[in-house]
Amino acid sequence: MIMRNYKNNIDRQSGSTLIISMIILGVIMLIGVTSMLISETQYKLSANLQFEDKALNNGEEAINDAEKLLVTIGGATHESTFTTATKGYYTSKPPEPLTLKWDDTNSVKLGSDSPPTRYMIQQVRLGIKDAGEGINTGGRSSSCGKGINTFLITARGTGPRGTYKYIQSYVGVLSC
Repeated sequence: MIMRNYKNNIDRQSGSTLIISMIILGVIMLIGVTSMLISETQYKLSANLQFEDKALNNGEEAINDAEKLLVTIGGATHESTFTTATKGYYTSKPPEPLTLKWDDTNSVKLGSDSPPTRYMIQQVRLGIKDAGEGINTGGRSSSCGKGINTFLITARGTGPRGTYKYIQSYVGVLSC
């Protein structure tokens, strides 16, 4: 039987396996940390998109509220309905929406959010005559003699964390 001296083999090992395994472990750890940071950033981006969507939906809700108001009052059948003293209603050019401090003196509040969703209405033209007025259109004849009143509605929708979306819409209301 031949006896081998294993002690000489141990003395010749240089420990390269430990160094290589530490390098591989470090690379795997960096990949894990990087993937966590990327997923966190994507989470924040998707949350911001949800906040913007909420602000846009609130702005559209304000536009709908203003349109319902205009239809209810018949689109201002006379000019005295809208005066510059009425908050949120303008007979001439309103303040610039992006630089305006939206408050109770210049806009209408919708809901109880903080900051609230608001809108303002600008009277563009009153009594535009319909080209087909008096003509039997769609099986019905128009008995309205004053025409169409046109308004510009500007809404500022708000979302969580102070997200704002500005929306403008032209509305024509039949005034009788």
